[in-house]
Amino acid sequence: MAGPVGGSDRFEVADEGARVHDETVRRKLNFRSVSLLMDAGEKYWSVLDPIWDNINIDSAESFSSTFETVPRDVAVLYAAHFCQSEVCNGGFTQFFSNSTGVLAPEAVEGFRAIGQQKVGDVVQRAISLLGPPYMRDRVARWAVLDNLRASEDRTAAPARGYQIRLFEPLQNG
Repeated sequence: MAGPVGGSDRFEVADEGARVHDETVRRKLNFRSVSLLMDAGEKYWSVLDPIWDNINIDSAESFSSTFETVPRDVAVLYAAHFCQSEVCNGGFTQFFSNSTGVLAPEAVEGFRAIGQQKVGDVVQRAISLLGPPYMRDRVARWAVLDNLRASEDRTAAPARGYQIRLFEPLQNG
């Protein structure tokens, strides 16, 4: 049996109207957020795409001769991009083992340039595990990584910790 005017039926209709209004507002906000993210992503790739093939990371020599041909702010963003891609996929071991490891010092600079100081600091500490000076040569990095693996109980365990700490600033803003 329906309640009198002003009874529960009326409030349910009013509540339904509020729910529909809230849902409409929520959809608009989500659309706006997605739109802003898409704009940011499009801007990001509009900066990296034109230089993507200009930097050759196959060797330390090719890296040094091609990295300097790209504007510094774009080049360090490129380095940060590769660092986060590799570390998120397979950790610092993957980053340092692959040709992308040649970019490590520039990745630190790139993270700091985009306001990710904590991430830059974590990458810098991971680099320090390889010892100074940083080795651009991939084979030389492999040898150091092999030594780290051999002393895993003392040295490589902190590297795993650095990998975890890289994600924290990304997740927590």
